[in-house]
Amino acid sequence: MATVELSNSALADLDEIASYSIAMFGTEVADAYVSELDKAFALLAEFPELGFAVAELKQRLRCLPCGRHRIFYWYEGAVILVVRVLHHAMDPREWLD
Repeated sequence: MATVELSNSALADLDEIASYSIAMFGTEVADAYVSELDKAFALLAEFPELGFAVAELKQRLRCLPCGRHRIFYWYEGAVILVVRVLHHAMDPREWLD
């Protein structure tokens, strides 16, 4: 099983998602949504190729949809690096480092 690491940008994305969700939908809904993202990270640890390739954005970059967001990540060997967690309406070309 691979290890999932989150970039500083991905951690900031998760904080933003949680804050927005709490403000708009309440703590219970926000906690459930963040839990779904955590489950997606666990799935990636078991199945790193689960997401689809988005090489047109960056070489070796993959994307896994989860709810209204998309998890962008790289993996090599036993490490998965989540680089961003972006809302589906966001253009990833503007947000990927």
